[in-house]
Amino acid sequence: MSVESRDAWSPGRFVAAALAMAFVGAVGIFAIAVWQTVVYGLVTDLVWEPPLSGARQQILSTVALGLATTMTAGIYLAYTNRSLSFLDVRTPTLREAAWAIGGLVALFALLQVISVAFETFGISTSQHSTTQAAESEPSLLLPLVPLSLLIIGPGEELLYRNVVQKSLYEHAPRWAAVLTGSVIFALVHIPAYSTGGTTGELVATLAVVFTLSLVLGTVYERTENLVVPAFVHGSYNAILFGFEYLEKTAAVVVPALL
Repeated sequence: MSVESRDAWSPGRFVAAALAMAFVGAVGIFAIAVWQTVVYGLVTDLVWEPPLSGARQQILSTVALGLATTMTAGIYLAYTNRSLSFLDVRTPTLREAAWAIGGLVALFALLQVISVAFETFGISTSQHSTTQAAESEPSLLLPLVPLSLLIIGPGEELLYRNVVQKSLYEHAPRWAAVLTGSVIFALVHIPAYSTGGTTGELVATLAVVFTLSLVLGTVYERTENLVVPAFVHGSYNAILFGFEYLEKTAAVVVPALL
């Protein structure tokens, strides 16, 4: 069956495929937890003595994310008898580069619109676990700037766009695959935001993640090149982490200079 979008499709089969892809996404989250334990054990035995600083913990967690998403994608390819040609990795064309820049601009523009709307209607969001940890140790944000580009963006887009979203193309029109893939992407972020607020704030945050994910899904669908959404995602995270670090450290540095 082709991965092209279909005019005639079976909702029942699509729901089954969506549930299967949700399971793949859940496996990815479980794999991250497993790899965190493995990587932490190896590093604390061979390289760094515990307790680890927040920055080092973030490095290990991000490495675990990269290993987990890559492993999960690899297992999926093997289980479904797909070759590496299923992965859409190539040097971007000028058109795809334009989509990359446009996608990044769209993410920040959309984030601004959502922020204004939430502020207007008094809607609060929950904090990411990393943001919570950074309140007491802002330096942990620094390694996340390059790691967002090198691991977080590529790893998450590999699994949730090139595997989950693309696999759904076989069962429904592409718009439905983008929509469903974004729902799955939002849901797998529940563990990261579940401790940072109330249930209502968590729901609001997941709605934001879903909306921003639609941009990434659209960029991937239009370019059919994993490199493009990986760059957009990684750059978006890197910029946010960088500005968050500057914001938190400025509150400490500026008074000291006055």
